[in-house]
Amino acid sequence: MSSTRAEELQGKIVESANLEKRAADILSRLRSLREQDAPTHGGRVLSYVYDSGLAALDELAADAARLVQPVNGLDPTVFPSTAVMERELVAFAREFLHGASDPAADTDAGGVVVGNVTSGGTESCVLAVKAARDFRGLPPGEGSLVLPTTAHAAFHKAAHLLGLELILVPVDPTSGRVGAQDIATAVRKDTVLIVVSAPSYPFAALDPIADVAEVARAHSIPLHVDACIGGLALPWWGDLPPWISGFPGSPACRSISTSTDTRPKAFRSCCTEGEICIASSISDSRTGRGTRWSIPRFSVPNPLLLLPVLGRFRKSSGNPGTPNWCPGRSGPLVH
Repeated sequence: MSSTRAEELQGKIVESANLEKRAADILSRLRSLREQDAPTHGGRVLSYVYDSGLAALDELAADAARLVQPVNGLDPTVFPSTAVMERELVAFAREFLHGASDPAADTDAGGVVVGNVTSGGTESCVLAVKAARDFRGLPPGEGSLVLPTTAHAAFHKAAHLLGLELILVPVDPTSGRVGAQDIATAVRKDTVLIVVSAPSYPFAALDPIADVAEVARAHSIPLHVDACIGGLALPWWGDLPPWISGFPGSPACRSISTSTDTRPKAFRSCCTEGEICIASSISDSRTGRGTRWSIPRFSVPNPLLLLPVLGRFRKSSGNPGTPNWCPGRSGPLVH
């Protein structure tokens, strides 16, 4: 072996040793930072982390996340696994929300249920508002959004980002619920969306969704049900007032959407959420199509860039949707 080759090998050995030392330092620093966090096991931080108490489930989620760590889901034609997982997560949500998948079932009583997996609740809420505004055909800076004062602050952010006027409706101080008639009074000609909660964050109160849905239908305004907290609990809760299309006596609103946190299903802390829409015309309004984007120096296999969500839940390394997909792959692991 030449002296030059030997020096190269020696250099790589030293570099590898330095990398191992740096990696150990980084992990040590991370462990030190984590000691300052609230405990993620034991059910002490509900709504942030859903802990099953099963070590095997933790390992499953960690192994799954590592399998997709290098995946970039910006283009599902390159990484088709991401599209499959998203479809299956949406299908799971569609099933427990009693939604139809057959276009023949697209009726005023229900409708075809489609959706996307997003990075979290805020993105789902923003997308619902944007879809409703675009469906109405209003330009940025016009339109209004009607919601109870108990609705999540994400809708305030959506109104600000999209240039909509926020119309806040007071709730009953005893029940914490908004009145359907109060919603009806607040509606204007330029209202693009009505929002209700199932349940609300401040009081855990279930808004009178069926009654508000009637208001929305009477004014031909889409309705959004924010079910971030309740979406994975209410379907199994028992005797409840109608809160989502598909259940007996459910709101007969032609265009309805809901945001549902997928974390409780998987008992994981990864923040992913499903934004589910009924009525394909509303769903189409969420999708951005980058047909005017060109890269002369490169050969782009798919010139039509579809952007159904703001950030793609698969875009970041270590796909956060995958750990939540695993437990639902063959049914719930925990009942």
